[in-house]
Amino acid sequence: LRESQKPVAEANYKLQRIHQIITGGEKDRPKISDARWAASYDLAMGRVLALGVRMEGYQRMLGNMSASPRSFTDPKSNMWNLVASDDIDTGPQMRKAAELAREYLKRVIDEHPNTPWAIMAARELSQPLGWSWKESRRAVPGMEGRDLSREEEARLLLADDERVETQRQRERSKPRQLPKL
Repeated sequence: LRESQKPVAEANYKLQRIHQIITGGEKDRPKISDARWAASYDLAMGRVLALGVRMEGYQRMLGNMSASPRSFTDPKSNMWNLVASDDIDTGPQMRKAAELAREYLKRVIDEHPNTPWAIMAARELSQPLGWSWKESRRAVPGMEGRDLSREEEARLLLADDERVETQRQRERSKPRQLPKL
């Protein structure tokens, strides 16, 4: 879980810098008279806020699971999946930011219908802003039909995950062959 948080934390830091820059122009937003500039500003602010809510929510969901692992309700489950959701369970600050993102994006759709900006805003709104954990079952490779204890099953799944990650690292460390020109 901690490893999964690292790249998101880096991207979130960069996103926060972009948000600060865009927020700097917010006080002058009412002064924008050109419809294209107004749509562009609202779309940019809505998208940055929406992405920030998604990224911060992802970080918090992983952190919460790491600090306090959930228990399965179904005894056959052996895996948790973090999936996009309309529910924002990461606090009131995230719910407020999500609502603000929706306001900006809806304003683009309402004030600039049938434009590329409205299409992009609608697309952004069609994606959930929150996250939720869904339990599932993953077959243990080579062990189908065997009666395994929860500990044995977890150990085998972890070993399989480690094998896959080792293979990925080998692939990443191989020198890339450049095409001949």
